[in-house]
Amino acid sequence: MQRAALAPIGLILLCEVASAAPQDKSESRKHEMHLLLPWGGGRLGVQALEISKEVREVLGAPADAGVLVNRVEPESAALEAGIKPGDVIVEIDGQKVAEVADIRESLADKQAGQKANVTVIRGKSRQTLAATVKDSGHAMGRIRFPDDRFWNEEFGPGLRKQLDKLQERVAELEKKLQNLDPRR
Repeated sequence: MQRAALAPIGLILLCEVASAAPQDKSESRKHEMHLLLPWGGGRLGVQALEISKEVREVLGAPADAGVLVNRVEPESAALEAGIKPGDVIVEIDGQKVAEVADIRESLADKQAGQKANVTVIRGKSRQTLAATVKDSGHAMGRIRFPDDRFWNEEFGPGLRKQLDKLQERVAELEKKLQNLDPRR
């Protein structure tokens, strides 16, 4: 039972991804480091893509805001609100959405059942839809580091040593928890 309390420590994953970001993003984002963590807050239920300012303009969105809805999940807040694939989400509750992460950030403080006003561009027309936010469940969030140089310079030198110390400390705490367990 106590072992489960320490399980989230093991959920932190580090990965390198090739970005499919629009070409107007900096060159450093082609290979960037991401830290994946459990993510709380509300959930809209869309798979969205970042698009270039040129594509935004063709779709009728402002040049500085908008992510393209690629897929709407079944039984999601987005589906119930009427969001469709091909819509461009430009705002959530008045906050500009310029990147996919902005959707999560806009809903981070929302609880299941709360309303969120989602402004979309559909057929070059702007409309605001009311979504009743769903629970995020076990969603994972991604923290993006600017580039490999940032990761290596800021964390590289002492990271292995710190991780080893952390593992030792976790092992010590697990032993102490076992000794406190009255069933043993």
